[in-house]
Amino acid sequence: MIYLSGQVQEAAARVPGIGFMVSPEMGNRIPTGSPFALDNGAYGCYLRGETFDCDRWLRWLAKQPREGCLFAAAPDLMGHDCWESFEFSYPHLERIRSLGFRAALVAQDSFETIDDTNWKEDDSFETPFEHLLYAADDGFSDSFDTLFIGGGLVCADEGPGLDQARRPSGGCDCRQLEQGSRNCPVCGADAVEWKESDGALLMARWAVVSGKTVHMGRVNSWRRMLLAARAGVSSVDGRMLCYGPDVNLPIVEGWLRRLDGEAAQMDLFGEVAA
Repeated sequence: MIYLSGQVQEAAARVPGIGFMVSPEMGNRIPTGSPFALDNGAYGCYLRGETFDCDRWLRWLAKQPREGCLFAAAPDLMGHDCWESFEFSYPHLERIRSLGFRAALVAQDSFETIDDTNWKEDDSFETPFEHLLYAADDGFSDSFDTLFIGGGLVCADEGPGLDQARRPSGGCDCRQLEQGSRNCPVCGADAVEWKESDGALLMARWAVVSGKTVHMGRVNSWRRMLLAARAGVSSVDGRMLCYGPDVNLPIVEGWLRRLDGEAAQMDLFGEVAA
């Protein structure tokens, strides 16, 4: 697995398995020989309440090196329905490829509900995603090269705070909870990052089976690093090295060594939700 740091540092560049996630706002030169991926800055615009400038991003993207690039992420929409995010991302995927990069589709909350029928025709979400797990060919999977597992907080529909009297019939699927929430405002169940949900891990499994690479965002703990590895994720990003790099660089190195040591015993697609 490759750990992509959100901050470019020469010391980190000398560590095998560490690369960088760069975006238009950073302005850093990528160290020669380091693996890297290209973000787009859409998340920063969302946090600042700004409109994403697609033309500016494309001009920046065209100037970036191709060698060593794992992928370039298509702009997505945070705080929106997953279908709206996909519709926003989709036209940019081919533009990324035309510039010579592998195109990454960022999966937002509930992306497992999007299937080949829905994305071509409507947004009814009537067909589960599972039927695509071993599909040999479909338009959805042909549109991108890397699945980027993103998303925010969602309802886990379980936990000690779950109130069955408030729980909707058929289960609670409350999405896009406010950051920092510990419980669902609808049913009281635990809040969980969507990237750790069964649906997100199902999508990671489908992508690996389909011959794609999988990336997971916001990995800042050993527990999540291990979860990502067990789901078949080949790269992650995080901000561990942005804060206290002298202390945290050895920690990230230790994570990578532990993964190497456990790789032979790892049950890929095993108890990933545990």
